[in-house]
Amino acid sequence: MSNAVKNAEIANSIYPGTVSGILIYKSTFENDSQTQAIANSLAAYRNRTSSIGVSLGIREIRDYHCFESEHTLQLVQLSDILICPYFPKDMFSWDGTSTEHFIETITVYWLAWRTKMKAINPNVIVYGETGWPAA
Repeated sequence: MSNAVKNAEIANSIYPGTVSGILIYKSTFENDSQTQAIANSLAAYRNRTSSIGVSLGIREIRDYHCFESEHTLQLVQLSDILICPYFPKDMFSWDGTSTEHFIETITVYWLAWRTKMKAINPNVIVYGETGWPAA
């Protein structure tokens, strides 16, 4: 995290606006001690990144991550950005299910997820991502 923030500061001092955000991928916090360490880093660097116009966030945080522990709640509270990829293969078997059903279900899920995240941190920007594998 320290290197990412330092590089963002350098890049933005030379070419303002070059780096607008730093995202942490979920595989870096698979257990509670890693999650606590990431939450501590977000808290430690929040003022520094805000002062240079760089947002902090988590990529691929999903519903089941957000309520596992106090530390995962901190991740949502401390993040400026959350990205939630959700794919039909995560939800259903492909057998006989229409594309329309997938779209409707993912939309309902994602809107509910965004509402939960905004209840934890009203200022967080929440992005969704989805797609289908090639036939």
